[in-house]
Amino acid sequence: MAVPQHRHRGDGRSEGAVLNTLRTIPLLLFLLLTGCGRDERPAAQGDIRVTDARGKELILSRPAQRVVSLLESATTAFYMLRKEEALAGISRNMYEEPLLAHYAAMDRRVRERSLPAPGNWDFVDLEAVVALRPDLVILWSVQSDAIAAVESHGIPVYAVMITGPGDIAKEVTDLGRMLGAEARADSLLRFSRDLSAQRSVAPSDSPSVYFSWASGLYQTAGRASMAGHLIVSAGCVNACPFPLEQAAVNAETVIAWDPEIILLWPDGQRTEHEVLREPPLRTVRAVKTGRVYVLPSPYDCDLWTLKYHYASYWLRRRAAGSGVAPEELRAFRDSTFSLLYGRNVR
Repeated sequence: MAVPQHRHRGDGRSEGAVLNTLRTIPLLLFLLLTGCGRDERPAAQGDIRVTDARGKELILSRPAQRVVSLLESATTAFYMLRKEEALAGISRNMYEEPLLAHYAAMDRRVRERSLPAPGNWDFVDLEAVVALRPDLVILWSVQSDAIAAVESHGIPVYAVMITGPGDIAKEVTDLGRMLGAEARADSLLRFSRDLSAQRSVAPSDSPSVYFSWASGLYQTAGRASMAGHLIVSAGCVNACPFPLEQAAVNAETVIAWDPEIILLWPDGQRTEHEVLREPPLRTVRAVKTGRVYVLPSPYDCDLWTLKYHYASYWLRRRAAGSGVAPEELRAFRDSTFSLLYGRNVR
């Protein structure tokens, strides 16, 4: 049984929720036929207990040994925690470039394509997931149909929602507990706090930044989003004032906001020149001064992981207005990633 979901990050990164009403009746019939989930039991002393993004408590009698993680952003935490051997299944997009090269360098199973990939953040092959006999599955919290279907087989699901750095820290903490890697999780979070405390190069005037997702120039990030937190962490101001995760605007709105910087999410095809040649935006300060930038690769600047520190550093250096040496950015990236992953990474 395949359980398609709405695209949690429709452009590859932005999050949203659209109910899949056409599958509601078949799913209800499926749940009636297969049971309503595992029986609740009281927690025993020594049990591992965490609460996911739904507010649901998960109780594991031992560290998870076989995990199907269909979120690349959560899966990368397994490698940071040095618990990748617990992965029994991964997201399909990890077998696509540019992600494939990075994970293939860290994991022989990815390199040989022997690690099953029974879905991703908008499609779950239920039969394939169940066949892997996982003791834990990780999904976005908005994948409600897939979560219900997996739980109906008595398999616990840890649901994730990332809208701020605190959510990332909680995910790392919870995964550390569920995988028996608490000490490593604590070390990662201490390093993360140290990075947050560093403000060695600060923009002098807190420039305003308009952020654009890959799904379209006028698809922007509100203040209740990781992109919004990125902008603030870099010492800048989000030009979008809306307390939303994502917002669709138009050229007139961007002109009225008049941002000093336009920041584009990378998709491998977008360039600064496309925005600089956008006729409606020719009067915007960012266009007039040529301060239009594309973030480095989605792997390097994954805002839903502890790697968001690199994106923050990168933007902070750009916003400072001084020249940015590529070797300086590369050195920060390599040293940060080596500490996060506990190894030299591509």
